[in-house]
Amino acid sequence: MDKTLEIELAQIRPKVLSTAQRFFRVTGLDGDPEDVVQDVLLRLWVARRNGEKMGKSVRMLIRSTPSRHLISKALP
Repeated sequence: MDKTLEIELAQIRPKVLSTAQRFFRVTGLDGDPEDVVQDVLLRLWVARRNGEKMGKSVRMLIRSTPSRHLISKALP
């Protein structure tokens, strides 16, 4: 992995984890915040490999991923 990307993802990780933990606490839904973190970091890694810039899309992805993660687990 590119060292710059590795540093960026390491900086984003605490915010993603905090958001996921808050999501599960507020909604009372059962889920593992670490699974959400892995999902977000993977999506960001793929986006960067495809040449996309991190910015506003990071904030949107962080906020939307917990619910999207739960929906994907609920589908057969």
